[in-house]
This record gives sequence, C-alpha cells and structure tokens, in this order.
Amino acid sequence: MEARERKWDRRVVLAAALVLVISIILGLAVFACAPARAPAPPELLEKGEEGAAAPQMEALLLEEDASREAVEVGEAVPAEELAVSEAYLPAGKRKVIRNAQTSLEVEEGKFSETFDRIVLLAESVGGWVSSSDSQAWEGELASGTVVIRVPAKNFTSVLTQIKAMGKILSINIQGSDVTPEYVDLESRLRNLKAQERILLELMGKAETIGDTIAVQTQLSYVQQEIEIIKGRMQYLDDLVAFSTIQAYLKEPEVKEREPIEWGFGDAFYSALKMFVEVIQGVIVFLGAVLPLVILGFVIYLPIRYYLRKRRERRTAQQ
Repeated sequence: MEARERKWDRRVVLAAALVLVISIILGLAVFACAPARAPAPPELLEKGEEGAAAPQMEALLLEEDASREAVEVGEAVPAEELAVSEAYLPAGKRKVIRNAQTSLEVEEGKFSETFDRIVLLAESVGGWVSSSDSQAWEGELASGTVVIRVPAKNFTSVLTQIKAMGKILSINIQGSDVTPEYVDLESRLRNLKAQERILLELMGKAETIGDTIAVQTQLSYVQQEIEIIKGRMQYLDDLVAFSTIQAYLKEPEVKEREPIEWGFGDAFYSALKMFVEVIQGVIVFLGAVLPLVILGFVIYLPIRYYLRKRRERRTAQQ
C-alpha cells in the first residue's frame, strides 16, 4: 500500500515539473516570436490642432490659394532646368572649395624663420592664420604646423611660394564642387521668401486672435528655415572665397615625439563600463527568471501542502 502511494506521489511531482517546463518553453517561444515594436512616426500636426483653425482662417486660405500657387510656380526651379543650369555653368561661376596640405623639410635652424614667412605671406594677400602648433627639439623650436586661410584667387601662387621654402615631403590638394548644393539652396530660398510674402499678407487680413496665431506659427517656421538656408549659403561662400592651406614644417633629424599615455583613465573607464554591463546583465537575468520562480512556487506550494496532508492522514491511520 505504501509503495503504491509513494509511486502515486512521484507521478504528481513529475506532472507538476512537466507543467512548469511546458510553461517555460511556451513563455520563451512567445518572447522570441513577439514582433519588435516599431516607434510611432512623428506627426506633423496633432488631431487636436487640425481642427483648431477658425472658419475665417479657412476662408482666408482659400482666398489666397490661387495667388500662392502662381507665386510658387513662377519662382520654383524645375529639376530638369536645375540639372541643365548646373551642367552649363561656366568654370568661373562654379562654387569650388580648394584646400591643400603639404609637408616640408626646412634647413637646420630655419624653422622659425620659415614659419614667420608663411604667416607674413598669408597676411600679405589678405589672409590670416587659422591655427598653429610648434614643438621644441633640444631647447629650440624645430617642427610645427601652421594653417592659413587665403583668398581663393591667390591659392595657387601662395601654395607655390610655400613649396619653394623647403624640401617637399608630401603634398595633397583637394577641390570640392558645391555648385549643385548652392543652386538647390537658392531655389529653396526663393520659394520660402514667396511663402513668407503670402503669410505676411494673410497676417494683415486676419480678423481673429486664432487666425493671427495660426498664421504667426507658420510664418515663424518659414522664417526659421530662411535663416538656416542663409547661414548655410554664407558658410559655403566663405569656404569658396577663402582656401585653406595646412603646412607642416620640420628640420632635419627631428623625430616626431609620441605623447606618453599611461592609460589610467582608459583602464578606469573600461572597469566602470564592465561593472555597469555586469549590473545590467544581472538585472536582465533576474527579470527573466523571477516570473518563472513565481510560477514554480505557485505550482509547488499546493503540491507540497497536499503531500504533507496526505502524510499526516497516513500517519494518523497507522
């Protein structure tokens, strides 16, 4: 009789364990097959804002719709015309950014003199020194880098004079054509200014506070875009108008010194990063195991209570 009861108890335990294993497998399968949540696309206008425009504002927009289309069509540049205009621009009208890097070996004891000659050369043509860096060798300056900005029209002559100041070790010249970007910016600027004029007219015809706020919001956005485009065009104009020349000078027998890096900061950062990664791993592990532990207790406690009561009844019968 006892052997039969023990055999039955083992079957109950095995059944509970089987249920737990099946639950774990199903949980892992659902987790693996769950599709990744895609981030919600940003909305340009919320639903609450779409219906906020007053009927008077809608009437004003309808009234100015024809003039808006006429202005935009009249000032926009079609893609085909834009491509043709870029292709047939004369060489003197193209926007080209020219830069150069060169490395020279100067005579012994002539580093400082050559360095100053390059600075004076840049200033003589209307340029300036953008940055400079010098290193000492045996108590005297013997190597360094000077970066100058010079008018684009003087780029070739200045670079030729710099090359003649020493033995050329290396030279690199780049030319970047930004004409397509510049033409596109001009077209976008014309369209935005046309939109700005229309919005200013709408501002004068607005009759309610709601209409004024709606027009002012759109006008502020258009004016912000105009300033961004103007800033980009001014930046490109500066790069095109003034070329950059970087010259590295060194005297013979001067070796480039490598800075000593003890690596304490990198070691501390790596240790801290690994510590954080370990903590993250522990949190992820606990988050994955805790539901299974709770499920195991939910299954185990009733079985344990049942087996204990069964043993108590069996003991009482004996």
